[in-house]
Amino acid sequence: MARNRGVLTMKRFLRPVWIAFLNLRYRCDPAGILRGYRLEHYRQKERAFVAKMPGVEALMIIYPNMYFSNSYAGRPFEPEVVSFIKQTVRQDMAVLDIGANIGFLSLLFARLVGPKGRVVAFEPGLYAARLLEENLAINGFSWVTVVKQAAGEKTGRTRFFEGPEGFDVYSSLAPIVIPSAQEVPFVEREVDKVTVDDIVLREGIRCIDLVKIDVEGYELFVLRGMRHMLKNNPSVTLLIEVSNELCAAFGHTALDVFEEIEGMGFRCWRLGSRGSLHSIDKCAHWPGAMVVARRRH
Repeated sequence: MARNRGVLTMKRFLRPVWIAFLNLRYRCDPAGILRGYRLEHYRQKERAFVAKMPGVEALMIIYPNMYFSNSYAGRPFEPEVVSFIKQTVRQDMAVLDIGANIGFLSLLFARLVGPKGRVVAFEPGLYAARLLEENLAINGFSWVTVVKQAAGEKTGRTRFFEGPEGFDVYSSLAPIVIPSAQEVPFVEREVDKVTVDDIVLREGIRCIDLVKIDVEGYELFVLRGMRHMLKNNPSVTLLIEVSNELCAAFGHTALDVFEEIEGMGFRCWRLGSRGSLHSIDKCAHWPGAMVVARRRH
């Protein structure tokens, strides 16, 4: 028994070091190792804690079972996306975060635009929207508006498949197709659906600088509901997840999404490491990636 306890103690001691080691890709970061011990401490207690999230540099309520929790101890979550946003978003800008989840990127947007900027975060999930509001509140980001409705091509009601804590990131308007979430009990319920055009008009925002869309395959319909806003904002930048696998759940392909974007005068690039942009070889088997779109000039 004593030997088994010793093995368990050693595993608990080494796990944070191993997480930091993997996340940082062999770089020495004592602060990351200390964060790893803190994460493991709360993981053992199955409790949440509040800390500044690396990359975002804002306070977050961190549950140890969250999909990005290990990033607290090392390599930032979605580093290429974070890098691009930091290169693009400036003080006083207006940003739409469609598919905000618990606010990882909404917090980054809010910090970058500052009190004179605007952020509108769309999140229909009950758990995710509640945690999003709590994360905004502990940072005092009062210039962020939370829309607890799904964005789409028209106003109405729609099905929503909501994942439990830790799997809420996979919540979608279609049955879940992600293999790692197949055995997870998702709850189906109805939610309100709005168009981005209507919300922008309601909020009185005249100029939109950046729109991030990550809605698990529903991006095409979100784009169709913001045509008026896009027409009136020639300098807007789009940051969109485009995945053939996720699009298939809604009966279309990634090529349909590209055609919609390019049909409105945009050029698309694949987002790479450190926020770099790369030309796209669009094909019927597009694997999926974050895409940046800007108007042709």
